[in-house]
Amino acid sequence: MIAKIYPILPIIGCAVVCSLCLTATAYQGWLYLRSSQKRFHGWGAMLSMVTAVFTATSFLQYLQPPDRWMIFIDKAQYSTFPLMVYTLYGFSVRFFDQTNKHL
Repeated sequence: MIAKIYPILPIIGCAVVCSLCLTATAYQGWLYLRSSQKRFHGWGAMLSMVTAVFTATSFLQYLQPPDRWMIFIDKAQYSTFPLMVYTLYGFSVRFFDQTNKHL
């Protein structure tokens, strides 16, 4: 019985994490628009959005057979890693109130 359910568990996990990331994106975006003094909410919203894109591509990766669409999904998934590093850096700088002229 568990062996029949096991292939669906990663798909459900990706869908749940993606929906939580989209909820966090909406909440962080609302906080960013509401208070203009705390800019780290904008970076948090971007980080949540990039994580949602990563989990959405993981979700699609489980559903697609290995063909040419899998190459596109893999490229989209791996391109989120530099964006995650960049948004995590921007979030950390703004959260700890360090000044940086490039952000």
